[in-house]
Parts: sequence; structure tokens; C-alpha cells
Amino acid sequence: MTNRSTALRDDSFAVAQVALYIFAGQSALSALLILTGAIPLPIDAQASLMQRASVIASAAATSLCLALSYLLLARCLDRCTKLVWRVALGMFLLNALLSAPAFFARPSIFPILTGGLSIAGAWSFFRGRKTFDDQSDEVCASVSGGI
Repeated sequence: MTNRSTALRDDSFAVAQVALYIFAGQSALSALLILTGAIPLPIDAQASLMQRASVIASAAATSLCLALSYLLLARCLDRCTKLVWRVALGMFLLNALLSAPAFFARPSIFPILTGGLSIAGAWSFFRGRKTFDDQSDEVCASVSGGI
């Protein structure tokens, strides 16, 4: 039992992983809302049926790809490398920066939730950075020792 509790305490990127899973859920929900027509898209009134279907399918596919990328990134944090760390931190900072103008354009809970989760995820990365550096040193030592 102590091994399990120690493993849970030592997970320095847990907050970031949860935030990425929530972002994946938001993106998947956005794709569903786009497909059902709950999210209005800028489609011209004279657009043909094929053009309408193309715009809707493209927007839904983009949201689904974003959801899949968030899921993949969250899964990659189990064995974090410097590249994964930089990409995830960049996504958190980008989400935080983009949520501020979105809130001022149309105040709602969604930009507040996105900004708060992004800041919490970025903070989790900064807090767990020492663990990441120790882990990469151990990996480098085991690789060089095996050669």
C-alpha cells in the first residue's frame, strides 16, 4: 500500500494530465456540438449543400484532431521527455494567452475554465521540473551505462 501512495505522491505532472484530459473532453464536446448544429458556423446563405457539409465536417474534424492530440500528449506525460515537456508547456501557455482575449470578447465560463486549467497545468510543469531533470539524468546514466 505504501508503494501505491508513494507513486501517487511522486506524480509531478498529475495536474497537467488532468487538465489535458479535460481539454480533450472539451474538444470532443465541441466536435459533437458542431455536428449537431449547436455551434453556429460562418456559412454563407447561398452556400450549396456540399459547401455546408464541407465546412461542418472540417470544423468537426479539427476539433476531434485537437481532442486526440490532447489525449496523446496526456498519455506521453507518463514517460516525459524534454520535447514532450516543451510541447505541453507551449500548449498550456498558448491556451492561457488565447483565453484572455476570448473572455474580453464574450465573457463566459469557458475562457475562464480554459485559462485556469492552463495556468494550473503550466504551474504543475514548473513545480515538477526538478523531478523531470532528475528523471532525465537517470535515463541518460542508464543509457550510457549500457553502452
